Amino acid sequence: MVIFNKMMMTGLLSLIAPGNPVQMVAAVVIMQTFLLVVLKLSPYKLFYDDIAIVASSVSLLLTMLACLVLFMDSNTHYFNSSDIGWGMIVMNCGVLLLQVCILFFVKCGYANKIKQKISKSRSKVIPQKTQDQITINDAAQKAWQCNEESDAPDK
Repeated sequence: MVIFNKMMMTGLLSLIAPGNPVQMVAAVVIMQTFLLVVLKLSPYKLFYDDIAIVASSVSLLLTMLACLVLFMDSNTHYFNSSDIGWGMIVMNCGVLLLQVCILFFVKCGYANKIKQKISKSRSKVIPQKTQDQITINDAAQKAWQCNEESDAPDK
């Protein structure tokens, strides 16, 4: 599925109106379709892998959309191209940071090590039953025993 998406984004887009806004619209449609398929199917075994592919797909989709906006706004200057550029840089760096965190914590097993250290440092306390709880539990057990005796078949 990923290979098919890469083939569509490189091979097919090179054939569709090069240098034209139609090419950017086609890229947005391809990335949006891929994102929807990934969201629906969740094709990876680990939940974190699905998060990583969705984050990178959203990043690519928004990058293509920003490129389309910049391409269409070249004459009118309604949008600040510097702000859009910085937004794309921050967004893509955020996705890169997410990928590194998933690699470091999940794939290398550091998340489990941190969980083990946290669970070792916590003290476990067993709550004591109050007299009211004991009385309620005894009454419930007696009621069940009486109910079972009355439901027993007669011989």
